[in-house]
Amino acid sequence: MLIKYIDECLSSSEKFDGNGYVLQDLINEIGKRLGYSVIHGRFKGKKGENGFDGLWTAPDGSSIVMESKTTDIYSISLDTIANYRQQLI
Repeated sequence: MLIKYIDECLSSSEKFDGNGYVLQDLINEIGKRLGYSVIHGRFKGKKGENGFDGLWTAPDGSSIVMESKTTDIYSISLDTIANYRQQLI
């Protein structure tokens, strides 16, 4: 069902209000099911605060900063992700 819902979020013919927020929750749910401890990020960025979509921590303590997008029209720089990571450390 997760794949079906993700496909609906990403399909250009199935767009709906809030599809990016739903996609973010679905991706974080996948992280939980893979065994990560998941901290949900913000749905909307707030100036001066970390804007990651999710922080996944594995049982061994390693972490993944998760960022999801419903389109490739807008990209996020790796510097931004690196800054999120540095702030979290």
